[in-house]
Amino acid sequence: MNTWSRADMILLLLSHTAVLLRVSAQHNLTPFGTATQISTYSGGIPQNAIKPPVSNAFSFDICTHTGIVSRTPAWWMFQFSFGTAYITDITIYYREQYAYRMDGFKLYVTNTSTIPPEGYLCYEDPDPGLPNIIQTIPCNQLGRYVIYYDTKEDSTYGPIIELCYVAINGCRKGFWGSNCEKMCSEYCIERHCYPGNGSCIYGCNTDNCLNDSCNKFTGICTDGCMERRTGDFCNKYNLAYDSSVLINPNSRYPGSLANDGSKISCSKTKGPTVTFQVDLKEESIVTGVYILFGEHNTKVGSHTLYASNTSNSWKTGTILFEDQFLPTRINVSAVFRYLTYVPPSQGTSAELEVCEIGILGCPPSHYGPVCNKLCPDNCNGPCDLETGNCIFGCLNGWIGNKCEQGINIKTLQFYARLFTYLLYNNFSICRWVLVI
Repeated sequence: MNTWSRADMILLLLSHTAVLLRVSAQHNLTPFGTATQISTYSGGIPQNAIKPPVSNAFSFDICTHTGIVSRTPAWWMFQFSFGTAYITDITIYYREQYAYRMDGFKLYVTNTSTIPPEGYLCYEDPDPGLPNIIQTIPCNQLGRYVIYYDTKEDSTYGPIIELCYVAINGCRKGFWGSNCEKMCSEYCIERHCYPGNGSCIYGCNTDNCLNDSCNKFTGICTDGCMERRTGDFCNKYNLAYDSSVLINPNSRYPGSLANDGSKISCSKTKGPTVTFQVDLKEESIVTGVYILFGEHNTKVGSHTLYASNTSNSWKTGTILFEDQFLPTRINVSAVFRYLTYVPPSQGTSAELEVCEIGILGCPPSHYGPVCNKLCPDNCNGPCDLETGNCIFGCLNGWIGNKCEQGINIKTLQFYARLFTYLLYNNFSICRWVLVI
């Protein structure tokens, strides 16, 4: 479970406040929905409040006006056409010189159209005094409806609502940005984030995070990953977890500290010739390498990653990567057993600190996004990581993409004898195949 320290809460509130300071630039959602109200007087329809001009100047063509004879509570309601939105704030322009009719109003964000409203009360006009006829009210709430609700009568009539302009700022649930054009991270719980900065509102998904710890603003697992997982979000299968990791020269910070899942414990070594080698124990299909370095590394010079199938032949193996800078994530496409990293040396010595190594791929007998599916039994080697097809062929007696079709031995023998006869008698095999 996520644990919130006092410092975390203060940081979140400060970030939240920063969002509120920017909401004036947020997206107005009133073009994406419909407005209704309890009744209409003299053409003051509910849609007038969600159309320009942005003004308090009153006319029945540009402001709403509910009925004047009813003594029942008055309401104006907006419903989003796309479902649910995260509402940061609501701006209201009420009819000029009629603040007394606004007195005591309430503003709700709800998930139903029930009247009286049943939902989150964003604001209730306090006594004493009359309210400002222009207000921007922070809500920071998820909902499907916005309801302006008034139960207070004036000296002559029942409750009356006269809204000249309403802007409802925020984003559709699951999106953020100045125009709500960016999707919330899939690692936010319920994919729900603040419209202002994309940070997770309900926290981040810690299913595969070590110590159930993740950054509430990015979703990244902060302490590391659970077993057999790797990547920033611990959403990839890690072949290195069940592997042997050796460093040369040996030190009191062994290679096993680099594949234990924890970003805090690190493998360290130093010497004239330094190597870091991972033994996957079987030849496996590898699609990427994820390396998290510590602070003590020789950075200047050539960084090289080798792939090989024996531990001592890496120098003549396949070079997967060679450059003056080694990124955290490297995409590869190879089949091998041993991965060897050789850092640059500076003068007569090299220094290496690796806190976590992740090798993306699957064991030879598995495939799928997290290697949770078994390869077909009759594959002659690893299967395709996405489809499960037997990319290295089938065991004897089997054919098909997944080697699922058995072959009749007598039929094979018949065709073998037939082809031998045709070749011996100088027939065109291609022509014969086309004819049949």
